[in-house]
Amino acid sequence: MCRLAGAIAILSLSTTAAAQTSAVILEEVTVTGRKMGKLEAVQDVPLAVTAFGAAQLDAAFVRNVEDLSFSAPNVSLDSVGVTPGVQNFAIRGLGLNSSIPSIDPTVGLFVDEVYLGVTFGTVLDMFDLDGVEILRGPQGLLFGRNVTGGAVLVRTKRPSGDFGARLKMAVESGPEYVVAGSIEGPLAPVLAAKLTAYYKNDTGYFDNRTTGGNDYGEEETFFVRPSFLLTPSDDTEIVLRLEHGETRGDGGVVQNMAFYRNFDTGVGSEGTVDINWDQIFIEFNRNVAFGNGKITNIFGWRDLDHYGYTDVDGTPQVLFHGGTRTLQEQFSNELRYSGEVARGVNLTAGLYYFTQDILYREERTLATPLGVLISTLGGDQDHWSWAAFSAVDVELTDTLKLNLGLRYTKERKKAQIATFNAVSSPCDFATNRCNFDFSDAHIWDNWIPKIGFEWKAARDVLLYSFWTQGIRSGGYNFRNVNPLVAAGPTSEEKQNSFEIGIKSDWADGQVRFNAAAFYNEITDLQREIAVVDLTAGVAQVIRNSADARLQGVEVEAVFVPLDRLILSVSAGYTDAEYTKIHMDLNGDQVIDAADKALDLPRVSPWTYSAGMSFDTPLSTLGEATWRLQYSHRDKAAFADNNSTFLSKVDLLDASVTYRHPNQRFTLSLYGRNLTDEDYEGAVTQLPFGTVRYLSKGRRYGVEMNLEF
Repeated sequence: MCRLAGAIAILSLSTTAAAQTSAVILEEVTVTGRKMGKLEAVQDVPLAVTAFGAAQLDAAFVRNVEDLSFSAPNVSLDSVGVTPGVQNFAIRGLGLNSSIPSIDPTVGLFVDEVYLGVTFGTVLDMFDLDGVEILRGPQGLLFGRNVTGGAVLVRTKRPSGDFGARLKMAVESGPEYVVAGSIEGPLAPVLAAKLTAYYKNDTGYFDNRTTGGNDYGEEETFFVRPSFLLTPSDDTEIVLRLEHGETRGDGGVVQNMAFYRNFDTGVGSEGTVDINWDQIFIEFNRNVAFGNGKITNIFGWRDLDHYGYTDVDGTPQVLFHGGTRTLQEQFSNELRYSGEVARGVNLTAGLYYFTQDILYREERTLATPLGVLISTLGGDQDHWSWAAFSAVDVELTDTLKLNLGLRYTKERKKAQIATFNAVSSPCDFATNRCNFDFSDAHIWDNWIPKIGFEWKAARDVLLYSFWTQGIRSGGYNFRNVNPLVAAGPTSEEKQNSFEIGIKSDWADGQVRFNAAAFYNEITDLQREIAVVDLTAGVAQVIRNSADARLQGVEVEAVFVPLDRLILSVSAGYTDAEYTKIHMDLNGDQVIDAADKALDLPRVSPWTYSAGMSFDTPLSTLGEATWRLQYSHRDKAAFADNNSTFLSKVDLLDASVTYRHPNQRFTLSLYGRNLTDEDYEGAVTQLPFGTVRYLSKGRRYGVEMNLEF
């Protein structure tokens, strides 16, 4: 069984893998997604989860969460692209088509168990990770609101207490340069420390035909992460993680499809982005006698400053340029207990508190018949939320467990909003001062229940099923354009979800087969409806637009026909339809069957992949690993009126890696997107054409890793 643990994770990667042997690919992968106070083998968890260990992430050249975008069925972890660093994730057809920070996500991102409260500043480079877990399906019981599609859990490495160091250097097409490293060791008998640093200089992958330059898309990123492990007793540990990071570069890479195709662009301004973040995360763990359990406390503070300027129209002229500023500060704390409170009864229970302040300003520069118009809109929000939760596993027999859970959440949002005004700008972009024309506060509270069963049908076969609910927060529209349309609040988006699944190993550990089927009913679907506006360029209205049904299946399988050969396949299918329409979606001024027949945004009916990894011994010189990976994702509607679609994507990646016999030195050659597919993170219709925000095409790279 251990032989295949983790293989399905790394071999479903669509990014190129390198620096690995079969031992690395097949290493046991453990997860934390059930908050049981201990690591669990991924095959023992009754959830649809794809997990990646530290070695697998390094082997796959994962530099940010977006590199895992094609890593699992029914999963898309793209950035929106309008301005760098903003997530636009979707899982099982539940996702965003927006870059408004007041809109909460459907897929929550958690770093070291701390929820990141806005989508801005989340798709940033990472290094020295312990693992990443992609949990598909609603995770509201343990993770709260805004995880109706799923959750992505990122764990950074903590100090081990032993001396060690590592160095990574890479060069990729563009060119792009990466230098990263870490050093750790003991400072005292009960104190260990680690220092991690990362630097990337992307000189720009894209060509700008307006200027004739080939440096469009420049980005320079640096972060430093000191961390400390204090173990004052055998039963107590405290982990302190500090991080400061900066990203500078061009704005979103824009293509106006009325004039350009493939990877051609022609902007008058390449824009800019300036992101700064600071964070302090403190993890406390103490083993207690009661239930042989553990008390855990997770504290998080994060401060984000995100500025972006983008040539939105994608032409040499100044038709629509936009600048954005997002300031966010958040605090959170979770206190929980996990243990066996009675024979065969395991309990996880806790309290959670979260608060954040958000400031958003957006300056629009627009061409009008009377000349250039400059106007700034935006909003401020004060937000808090608290919750109490419990999850109980009851052993009914030696092979059958009952899973029960309940979470109560209460949250409040208070917002002030300045609506776009073409005559007199309501805000000063330089000073952030605004004359707000909308002010409101609202409180929501809800219960999230869960009931399920897991049956160990055989030693290596787990069957599970559950029903649960999910909640996506209501909220306000910081990008309000029409003064006659209220900026909120929208109602909460509610979800009923049913899932059945199997996790299994066969043929003495040579075959792994995992599958899941799901059925989701969504009421009060919360959408950003974007329409062309001749004055403001584009107008966004946030409404509870419809009710919907989403259902589908997922299959992941790995085969080990030979000791040095690993084959994998995965597939996901999602079928989605509206069941009830609450507003005019297609803009024909009536609500009828034509609205109901539209495709739901962010739903790619099919995703699938196939991969191969093969090791070649080099006698006493070491070993070479060859890898090939193909991934497919169907096109998906992006706009609610189906005026724009995200492209169908077929990716082919390949790599070869040399590993020294001492296992401390690797050298890799790799190719990403070898078929040079042009695809995007967002597509928007404007008065002067449809624009999209491009992802990179074919790249080649070389990477060296050295450990001490």
